[in-house]
Amino acid sequence: MLALAALLLPATASAMTYEAQRAYSVVISYGRDGYSVNEVAIINGIAPDRNRQPDNGFRCDVVSMNDEILDSFVFALPDTICSDSIAASGAMSGTGCRRQEQGSFILEIPYYPTGRNINIYDAAGKMVAFADIESFAQICGDGICQANENRGTCPQDCKSGVRDGYCDREPDGVCDADCAQKDDPDCPSGSSGWLYTVLLAVACVAAVAVIVYVIYATRRHKEDGYDANE
Repeated sequence: MLALAALLLPATASAMTYEAQRAYSVVISYGRDGYSVNEVAIINGIAPDRNRQPDNGFRCDVVSMNDEILDSFVFALPDTICSDSIAASGAMSGTGCRRQEQGSFILEIPYYPTGRNINIYDAAGKMVAFADIESFAQICGDGICQANENRGTCPQDCKSGVRDGYCDREPDGVCDADCAQKDDPDCPSGSSGWLYTVLLAVACVAAVAVIVYVIYATRRHKEDGYDANE
């Protein structure tokens, strides 16, 4: 792998601005088949502030859980290698640059606690690579039970009984949709929750039918009494 992260750091990047911050370290590969994200990790260190960006090039967007753009910048794809040419005699014969048909590089991006994904677009605006960073998010406490949270990991945001992939087993009067019936004391007893619901519905229908029949029979009885008196 070509360690070309340094090529993506602008000359004016301020170490003081990003010192002690975390960053996403994204390994991107390119070749004849296109582009792909090989690895995403969180590192402790300096991320570039990117005050200087090329006019044209690839674009990187960091998108939040609420589909907001947290960060967006343009960068040059580091696929060109330049080196000095040395003749057989050992004398310098000039310099040369050539484009690599395939390779990989590291893109370092400031960390955002509410980040969901990183999108990479080419110069034409077409998305060519995607990275899911939701597992690195730290958003507990915002009052919203996010996809990567549940009652066990973030009780502040996820209420008991909601469907979040976690059985809380809390005796709070709410049957947790993620629990087996025997695991939650609040779930109705019986062979299964759906059967209990069906039986309850049948009982309600039967009760209504009985009431309707009693009303009908009472009226019919009164009508027969009237006919007899006549």
